[in-house]
Amino acid sequence: MHKKMRIMLLAGILLLIAGWVVFAQDVPEELIARIDILSPQLLEMNEWLYRNPEPGHQEFKAVEKIT
Repeated sequence: MHKKMRIMLLAGILLLIAGWVVFAQDVPEELIARIDILSPQLLEMNEWLYRNPEPGHQEFKAVEKIT
């Protein structure tokens, strides 16, 4: 996946999260704090998946990494 495509994917995910927060009635502070805590790990996982492609729908390393 090219860098531009990764940035677009990440931006889309962040927009979905932001949209959910805007439309949520009461977003617990705990949830916002948890998202902030997980963001670096998710970005690191995204980078790892980018650097370790497994073509042909054979994502064995990726499954092991994220589970």
